[in-house]
Amino acid sequence: MFSLVDLGLTNCYGGFGETTSWWCAGYNDQNWNSDKYSQGFLGFSPVGVTPSDVVDELAMLLTEGRLSAASHNLIRESDGKEAALKLIVATLEFHSTRVVTPLKMRPNMVIPQPSDTP
Repeated sequence: MFSLVDLGLTNCYGGFGETTSWWCAGYNDQNWNSDKYSQGFLGFSPVGVTPSDVVDELAMLLTEGRLSAASHNLIRESDGKEAALKLIVATLEFHSTRVVTPLKMRPNMVIPQPSDTP
């Protein structure tokens, strides 16, 4: 998913796209020509202006609004749309289809007393 955000739809560096070239230029090279190696790109134009609005929109699109407050606050502090998109893709809410609840401590295990009967 990170490759899709950074490079577009390409098979370079483990991406999802079809083979467009037998050799992929360096990931951070100036030789990287996105038109030559990628078959498409993600496009997102947020309606909201504030970082919180942008995260809300991405959360609604990618997690059906299940993004937790803790994840929302962390992502809101990120630098740019691409970073926010990568962080949302890394959350539990993106990888599940149910509401993620905070982890509760497991109760202490009660060890049963053995019986005297064989």
